[in-house]
Amino acid sequence: MRLYREYVGRKFGTAQQANERGGTKHESFDVVSVPERDSPEHFDWLTFHQDQVAGWFEWLAGQVRQHDTKSVLSNKPRAWTLLQPERGIDWEREAELWDGPGCDAGRSPHDATDSFGWREAAMCFDFQKSVAPDKPLGDFEYHYVHEPTEDEAYVRATYWHSYLHGLRWSNFWVWATGQLGPGEAGAGMTHTAWSQPRVAWGTASAALDLRRLAKYVAAFPGKPEVALYFCRASFYRDNSIYPGTLAAAYEAANGLDAPVGFITDKMIREGKLAGLKLLVIPAAKYVETDVLTKIGAYVQGGGRLLLIGDCLQVDEYGRDHAAGLLPAGAQVTQLDRGTATELVAGIDEAETVAGVARPVRCLRPDGKPAWPVECRAVTVEGQTVVSLVGLNKEAMEVRLVVQPAVQQWTDLLTDEAGANGSFTMRPLSVRLLRVK
Repeated sequence: MRLYREYVGRKFGTAQQANERGGTKHESFDVVSVPERDSPEHFDWLTFHQDQVAGWFEWLAGQVRQHDTKSVLSNKPRAWTLLQPERGIDWEREAELWDGPGCDAGRSPHDATDSFGWREAAMCFDFQKSVAPDKPLGDFEYHYVHEPTEDEAYVRATYWHSYLHGLRWSNFWVWATGQLGPGEAGAGMTHTAWSQPRVAWGTASAALDLRRLAKYVAAFPGKPEVALYFCRASFYRDNSIYPGTLAAAYEAANGLDAPVGFITDKMIREGKLAGLKLLVIPAAKYVETDVLTKIGAYVQGGGRLLLIGDCLQVDEYGRDHAAGLLPAGAQVTQLDRGTATELVAGIDEAETVAGVARPVRCLRPDGKPAWPVECRAVTVEGQTVVSLVGLNKEAMEVRLVVQPAVQQWTDLLTDEAGANGSFTMRPLSVRLLRVK
């Protein structure tokens, strides 16, 4: 508590200034305490909390590097804490600190809407890749099987999907069976990867194929031209609406044939909006004034903005922004909040209007996006290579739309070939097509 009081004192100088910002009535910093979750002061508390944790890791990394200059350092925070800042992990500083940003991510063979649960891992990788695009990503506690009778197709789909989102090294996780000791900490698991031959085969064959086709895999996911605003003020102040809307927008955009990135307040301050064709702001009601000014300049300079729900209304302490910081006009589009399925059409249209590069479209026979099938296209040695992952829960007829039209394709995984771009995408299927 002493450190937090000192932090607030350095930031505001006087208790009166702190009271004006936070709506409090502290007579001195000596009586400052942990603020309520929905109070304006909570922004300062979580800022301090994350800084303390990040500062400790930075100190630790410095100590290791001082004594071993050749060490390769990483860490493995749980991927789901990306959307839970109160857990203390500053994912941006983590990605900047380590030689290979790492995590502990989970996947599940059971999902309400898709062929498997993929969001936690992929969202983490796409965020890390946005912040540290030139670093290899690691998953050092790769969770994928905790249940019996899983199929190798599921296993292969998880590996290919993760590596197509930037993962480059991983340790699959095998819990020992039975009870290892007293209490929760001693719990083991009965059904693990090495207790199921089909899972073992799926793991080994995926690893061999990923290595065999490494020069193609390394080209993915590609540089995003559309990014979701990862807003610190809204995370800290609006944990009930903002994280869920961010996740829904991410899921919707993921199945629309273009890589999806994230952009943080720090990145916006550094001028990195300039590389985007579309900025998606998912119900980020709270935003710091200097960041809003940068967003306004981006729009004035021709950048396109997609607002979902109530956005950019107040600063981190809940005070109204001055009028005119965000220009209105044709560059700004508004959508209502909704589920991922409900957001698909609006985000797809916004990407089209913004000119987001989607050199290969994966469409249904009726011409609509084959969502949630995941399609990405890159160029390797002058040839177009297309990855497809069957996130769809039911089989779906799809066609690849390319200009000029597809004349021939070869699946680099299976050597299967086809004369046009129409085929069936089955749940959990993975294709890596070299297209002519």
